[in-house]
Amino acid sequence: KQRRGCLIVFEGIDRCGKSTQVKLLLTKLLENNKPTVTYSFPNRETSIGKVLDAYLKGTNLNQYATHLLFSANRWEMIESIFKNLKEGKNVILDRYAYSGVAYSAAKGLDIEWCKHADHLLPSPDIIIYLALPVKVIECRYAFGEERFDNTVFLTRVIDYFYALMSSDKHHHWCNIDASRSIESIHTEVYDIVSRKLVEEMSSSYDATMMATL
Repeated sequence: KQRRGCLIVFEGIDRCGKSTQVKLLLTKLLENNKPTVTYSFPNRETSIGKVLDAYLKGTNLNQYATHLLFSANRWEMIESIFKNLKEGKNVILDRYAYSGVAYSAAKGLDIEWCKHADHLLPSPDIIIYLALPVKVIECRYAFGEERFDNTVFLTRVIDYFYALMSSDKHHHWCNIDASRSIESIHTEVYDIVSRKLVEEMSSSYDATMMATL
């Protein structure tokens, strides 16, 4: 069978350094002849993504509808993600269903209800959580420009991320201290991913690789 690619997820609150680490990991994997592609959520370029972009910049929407729209934004990319995995390419995701649940639960929605919309999305092989205190985030560029740039709210989001992490018996979470230098974080991330790729060398694509949450 065709060896499937590895699904790597980066999670954490806004401005914790996810996008930077995704780019560094992508570059390193490609330099080492490991075919890899990336996706970022929300994808603000799709029709649904444009609605979400307006919401994040201040437009009001029903909270339940908003959660479902964020989930739909992930689902509309699923065929492309599956195609790349089937072709043996590694896929790196900048945010995934866990962000959707943590942020919506922090807004007061029932956490179990929040999980349902993303059930049956492809299950990640590894989840890299970049841990950073909100007090550090507050000092970063452009904090306060979008809807969720709020100290109290982001503190709740972090609590829900850890709740998901502690209750997850199916996935490998790597909790990484993101307060260090960009290069030291990248070195640790690449070491973790490299070891995972070695483990996955004999793994063939399985269409039942599901049940994200």
